[in-house]
Amino acid sequence: LKILLKSQEGKDLRKDEMLNNLNHLIDLNILMADKYSTYTFCNTLVVEVVYNQMLFKVRTNIHKQIAQWYETHHHSEGNDTILAHHWKFAENYQKAIHYYDKAGQKAMEN
Repeated sequence: LKILLKSQEGKDLRKDEMLNNLNHLIDLNILMADKYSTYTFCNTLVVEVVYNQMLFKVRTNIHKQIAQWYETHHHSEGNDTILAHHWKFAENYQKAIHYYDKAGQKAMEN
């Protein structure tokens, strides 16, 4: 949470500071990391509490940043439902509908 909030305040975290924060959250059994350094929450209740404590503006901005990252780095990997979800919560409904439509078309083809 601290990492997300700092990024929203326009303050850049140094990589070592960010890794220290992530490792601290792992030590507290709040996060877990896989071998690809993908971090996930250990408990869905924690996710809900953290998410609901954020200001709406912060949440929508985080969803926008995630969607933009997926579009830039993993667009061709079939992440249409992920993109649709994040664009929806970023309140970009035009893009959300576009990706939900693509996901639906792909589902009908299979």
